[in-house]
Amino acid sequence: LISFDESIAMRFTFFFCAKFLGFLCLHSLPVFYEHYQAEVDGLAHKGNRQVKKLYKRFDSRVLNKIPRGPVKEKKHKK
Repeated sequence: LISFDESIAMRFTFFFCAKFLGFLCLHSLPVFYEHYQAEVDGLAHKGNRQVKKLYKRFDSRVLNKIPRGPVKEKKHKK
């Protein structure tokens, strides 16, 4: 079993490790993006097209088959 003190120490370790990884990503990802911008943009565009295609298929096969009731008109207060 883990004691209370060890639990607190592990939480702080995880917290600082996560902060450090976040700091590394914030400072290194922009540099990598500048260097590989064409490849990243191409992959993002391709992924966007695939997601749109999947959504159209999901919309036509699933969402359009959900029955909808009549639309009620809103009552306006005067």
